[in-house]
Amino acid sequence: MIWQDERREEQVRAELLRQMREDLIEPPTAAQVNTVIRSALYQADERAVDEVAARLARAEGCPRRLDALVFTDLIADHAEQSDATAVGGDTAEDDEDDVESVLSDIKAHPGNVSLNSLLDEISKLKQVRAVGVPEKAFTGIGVQVINAWRARASASSPSHLRRFDASVRHALLAALLFQRQREITDTLVELLNSTVHRINARAEKKVTEAFVAEFTKVRGKAGLLGKIAAASLGAPRAVGARGGLSGGRRGENPQGPRRRDEGHQRRLRPLQTGGVQVLL
Repeated sequence: MIWQDERREEQVRAELLRQMREDLIEPPTAAQVNTVIRSALYQADERAVDEVAARLARAEGCPRRLDALVFTDLIADHAEQSDATAVGGDTAEDDEDDVESVLSDIKAHPGNVSLNSLLDEISKLKQVRAVGVPEKAFTGIGVQVINAWRARASASSPSHLRRFDASVRHALLAALLFQRQREITDTLVELLNSTVHRINARAEKKVTEAFVAEFTKVRGKAGLLGKIAAASLGAPRAVGARGGLSGGRRGENPQGPRRRDEGHQRRLRPLQTGGVQVLL
């Protein structure tokens, strides 16, 4: 028994030996078991590819749009044959670059959180949906099989994919687009959430800065400065005395320093007490 969703030889070997024990069949040698497993996996992969290719063929125009991702002569049907003849080999090179660009854009991962990244992901999603891979194209096919096909398509260039059989090429490209569509959709949701959070954070910062600036703003600052200037011009000495700017230094006695001995003599005055004179 070979599962459609299993491609690991170890798991298939364990299932094969278990089935042989249940059916009371003597297992063959290890080399024979390996041969049987590889043959079974190859046949299972071929059946899965044929089944997916048949489903894609039933979708109108889907195989042709898949081929347009790797063949240069299918991406510009609207161009005239005379235009291609006029430019010669340059047109072939440009078409090859266009094919590489479209497939590379679909394979590419998103950039940093920004509006440009969001628009790029939207463009990639439109390109993937334009191919029109049916939603039920991989019904009954295991996730491991789809992942293996997708990895094979991601690692192959358009020139390599053109060498495959049509059924294999269509299955590989469809697996790539099938998974990329889901991944791009999830990425768009994450980018949109991150963009909204960033906008909210910037808006909150601007509002906070404006509120603090308004709160710390002095009302009528120009009028107050005008009144102070007018008062300074009208009574500079009075203002200077109050501000400590008249005469000498702040706190200095205008009449000059008092001598310590004069003050001391002024504090010593005689006092008669019972015929005894005491200096205080």
